Amino acid sequence: MVLGFLLVVLIPIAEVWTAIQVSHHIGWLATIALMILISACGPSLVRRQGTGVWRRARRRLEEGEIPGREAIDGVLLLIAGGLLTFPGFITGVLGLLLLLPPIQRLVRFASRAWLARKVRRSSVTTQATVGAFDRHTPFDRHGQVMTAESYAVDHAQRSPGPTKEADQPTADG
Repeated sequence: MVLGFLLVVLIPIAEVWTAIQVSHHIGWLATIALMILISACGPSLVRRQGTGVWRRARRRLEEGEIPGREAIDGVLLLIAGGLLTFPGFITGVLGLLLLLPPIQRLVRFASRAWLARKVRRSSVTTQATVGAFDRHTPFDRHGQVMTAESYAVDHAQRSPGPTKEADQPTADG
């Protein structure tokens, strides 16, 4: 609700105020020309960087890796493209900042930390569908208990297999 108010009301007011202030220093014609230049050149800058991100993502996928960094970079480029397309100096500067690699690294780091906090606070709910009925029980349609195993993946070793402890037989079977 607050974010919607900010986007719809306060940003355009701030953009108009900034345009008026800039026009007092460089003139109205130059102000309008500069805003058009930012809005026209911004998407081509985003497209250029987006091509590089796409190539890196495809290369990571071909190597069997998840292109997490590239996905975040793609979202940042999408946001930057939107900001650069919207006419104005504030949004233009924010969009240009999102195209700079140091700013991208900072936002990537902050988004990873935010996502890690969200994952730690979340819980996982599973649901099995049997026939036409949804069951929230660990039984299959014949009343037999279904078992499942999960493994922690050590991303440093890139070994998704079970650990030695998981391979050892337990006392109950």
